[in-house]
Amino acid sequence: MRKKILIISIIFLIAAVGLVIIFYLVGEKSTGVSTGLVRCENLQENKRDECWAEVAIEKVNSEICANIKNLKIRDECYFRVASRNSNSLLCDKIKEKDGLLRCRALTLRDAKFCKAISDIREKNRCYIELSLRLDTPALCSKISDSNIMILCKAATLKDPDLCKNLEEGPREYCYSFIAEILRDSSICDKINDESKKEQCKLRISK
Repeated sequence: MRKKILIISIIFLIAAVGLVIIFYLVGEKSTGVSTGLVRCENLQENKRDECWAEVAIEKVNSEICANIKNLKIRDECYFRVASRNSNSLLCDKIKEKDGLLRCRALTLRDAKFCKAISDIREKNRCYIELSLRLDTPALCSKISDSNIMILCKAATLKDPDLCKNLEEGPREYCYSFIAEILRDSSICDKINDESKKEQCKLRISK
């Protein structure tokens, strides 16, 4: 049961942190803001919020985030725009307290805000994101869960060999995470599960 919970936690962290990393790596797309907004307007209402967020993050334009109705998506939109341009003032637009603290931690580059986060998954996510941004693996030691701490160090040091210290399930997600950070599909070959290996390579090829 504990192993299942651990794997779910790691999947959550990789998905959450990975999205932030992708936006740092890919930069802005060539489509203009107005083109993106028109595309969003033409979507069904249940898909519109994610589209607004995508355009806002691509163009580093926080004003577009205000169009988003879903509170969680809107908060994440402000967080990612603030993170990309290191604008701590935008963090004040985030309604959820832990999200606001995580935003301040990354924009102000200060781990004290991670420490103040109450939700353990958000706290771990904060330390991982900050360690990656500052290239400071020592921050990973502040994570109480040893498996997630190893994942954090592996990602910050960009060292897939550290993933070997994890159990099989978390280990494969660790390899996938490092492969995505380095854009190196050869790391995916370390994954035993063929389906997960192919998914890993597919994500990198996009």
